[in-house]
Amino acid sequence: MTAVAADRILSAAQAFSVAQRLGADFAPTAGARDRATYTGLLELFLEQFDGGTGLAGVLAVPVMLGAGSAHALAPDLLLEPVLVELGATAALPGLYLSDRIFAEDGVIDRYSGRWRSVAQALIHSSKAANHA
Repeated sequence: MTAVAADRILSAAQAFSVAQRLGADFAPTAGARDRATYTGLLELFLEQFDGGTGLAGVLAVPVMLGAGSAHALAPDLLLEPVLVELGATAALPGLYLSDRIFAEDGVIDRYSGRWRSVAQALIHSSKAANHA
């Protein structure tokens, strides 16, 4: 499984770029949540992908950072539809992280531990279907 991880807000665009070049199967998509659906940088980058096919074959996980839990559903409600519109498979739940403590609170490790086998199965079945 080829994976590309975005571990900082501004590296989401870089992660997609690397994912595309490597033919990655999995690309977490991160953006900040601050009075808008997603940041202009992420929007500008996502506009580079063709609608319906630009992220075809990629398992995308919507990830958003924010200051409070009031926007905890934002990854699933606001970012996931954009990724799906671009052709990505967004079969895993989105992840909302506190922008102040996400690097230390263990949420990312718990999430990846919980969903790793599901992601691997989805990627494997997608590859098998494409080779059939």
